Amino acid sequence: MLLTATLLALSAAPMQERRIQQTGGAAAREKEEKQQQQQQQPVRAKPIGSPGAWVTSADYPPESRAAGESGQVTVKIEIDATGKVSGCTVATSSGFPRLDQKTCELVTLRGKYEPALSPKGKAIPSTSMMRFGWSATDGT
Repeated sequence: MLLTATLLALSAAPMQERRIQQTGGAAAREKEEKQQQQQQQPVRAKPIGSPGAWVTSADYPPESRAAGESGQVTVKIEIDATGKVSGCTVATSSGFPRLDQKTCELVTLRGKYEPALSPKGKAIPSTSMMRFGWSATDGT
């Protein structure tokens, strides 16, 4: 059985633009611009460990395996300000409700994140999109 996990996109608060004062040389302006960008950019939530370990071949629902069900499930993961998965919804179904449900169940149970940070460095809730693949074939 083959299971895959793909990180699709993470989101956090939108970036803000600020003007750089035209003082000093070009190098000073570039340095100031870089510092301001670093201070203003939110930090996205980051999975702790490998998301592929959240959903493993040992988790394959026996009924789905017996029926030869397989497919890709894309889920929207809600992450609270502590990094805990607080919700999971199917964004794109595998075509098999058991696999979709099992994916969200496992992501909610096992998923852990470093929380997203606001531009001011405060931990904030965020969302992440992730794709997991279920394959009933294991080469035997």
